[in-house]
Amino acid sequence: MEDIFRERCDARAILYAASVFDLHTAVDVLQTDAKRPGLIDQIGQNRVQEIMAAAFHAVRGIQQQPFLVKQFSKLWKRIRPSQNRSFQSRQYGPRNS
Repeated sequence: MEDIFRERCDARAILYAASVFDLHTAVDVLQTDAKRPGLIDQIGQNRVQEIMAAAFHAVRGIQQQPFLVKQFSKLWKRIRPSQNRSFQSRQYGPRNS
């Protein structure tokens, strides 16, 4: 379960670097994702935060490189689902506030 969460963090960090999500949105979704399957109970909140921090640290310089941001944004527009809003609800279910 930790490996899957790490992969989700890496993907979300790349999308943040491509300016698809702002930092708060990206992190809030990941925190919610960690709660749902009981990952926090399994590995602890500190480990969850370490995993998230490592993922976002790995992409921290990308936003200062406009060429890379442009390339990521183009790629995201090509691969994202055509109905982005309904995709999230189909894949993850309704979000609880």
